[in-house]
Amino acid sequence: MTILKYNGEISDISADTIEFIDNVLTKKFGFENKKVRIEPVGKIGDNFASQVKRIIVEDDSEPFGMLLKSLPVIEDTAEAVFDVQLLFNNEILMYEILSKFKDFQTNAGIPKTDQFKFPQCYGFGIKKDFILLEDLKISNFTMLDKFEPLSNDCVNIVLKKFAMFHGLSYVLKYQEPEKYKDLKEGLVDPFNSKEHFISQFQMTLELIEKDTINIVDQEKYKNVLKNSLSQMISYTAVLDNNAEMSQYSVITHGDCWTNNILFQIKEGKPVECILIDYQLSKHRSPAWDLLHMIFNCTNSASRHDYYLEWIDYYHSELDKSLSYFGLKSEIVYPRYELDADLKKYAKILFSHSVFATMMVMRKPEDSLILKEAMDEQDVDKFTEAMKASNLDEDSKKRTKNIIEGLIDTVLEFNLM
Repeated sequence: MTILKYNGEISDISADTIEFIDNVLTKKFGFENKKVRIEPVGKIGDNFASQVKRIIVEDDSEPFGMLLKSLPVIEDTAEAVFDVQLLFNNEILMYEILSKFKDFQTNAGIPKTDQFKFPQCYGFGIKKDFILLEDLKISNFTMLDKFEPLSNDCVNIVLKKFAMFHGLSYVLKYQEPEKYKDLKEGLVDPFNSKEHFISQFQMTLELIEKDTINIVDQEKYKNVLKNSLSQMISYTAVLDNNAEMSQYSVITHGDCWTNNILFQIKEGKPVECILIDYQLSKHRSPAWDLLHMIFNCTNSASRHDYYLEWIDYYHSELDKSLSYFGLKSEIVYPRYELDADLKKYAKILFSHSVFATMMVMRKPEDSLILKEAMDEQDVDKFTEAMKASNLDEDSKKRTKNIIEGLIDTVLEFNLM
């Protein structure tokens, strides 16, 4: 029995979920006799692995809202390409880890304005099939256009957040090693849970690689693309095994691109950012997060101008973050290790970025075809939809320019 009145996009939300939302709004926040409107969030292509809805309390005195993030409907979960439940398990565990990070910062006396921030988690379903999160839109955080590269100012703010996030992971590892071990082992790669699909996905990657080679012009671009996507699965496995044994590995965000970063903009400039969507968090080198963001969120011109400065800035901010806890970057994660990791991880992050470009840098109508293929678990349809050669000329040109720009970067900085 609910106390509040709900309207909007509620037809596909279970009664148990509505009741859970009702309990949070009435018992935690004290709302009574209010109307609650539920509406979808984002456009097609923004969310492939979850359904996100905005919960808005219609209150004249002060705006309030939450986000409902729930499992997508998959009719035959046994046939799913990856286990979406594991994605939600990861994110729920990450909010336990983030809460631990918050305690570290509070106990160290770090001013709130200088702390690593994350969305509040208001709870999750018993079956872990949904999560209720703070709606950062109310605090004037916004998602930038995924088709536009991040500015240098935006990149530096994200790098500072990475330094804080990774630094807190090192603090947990140094201060509570057994707790750290338990937590990082709970973060699971959902793609490895469906072994019977790995061979099919491997064939998909090989076909996409051939198609991608055909859309670039120069031989130097074709040569870099050869054995990139086709080796993505095997090389990721090798690096993940190495990461397990490395003393420098941390808990990473794992999927930091434009849609997973919210910015506060004042007078046209970014002043704050918060990372969202921790579903692909994993124990890896910090270099994974750095390269994932830089490759997916910037263009070749800004990388040419700022790449080395970005790496310098990240490492100096990491040292600053660690200093609150009596640690030094030269011991915890020396600069020469960071440089070595950047070269070690560049090949696999290049491959992931090419794949991500094919997947997300497309028009809504093309994203719809891709989403339908994923929902139907149709590998052949997914493969065809992923091919850049099947896109319209504008999308094909954009994809080509992004990939050639990535290759220019890895060659310029001798990363591959």
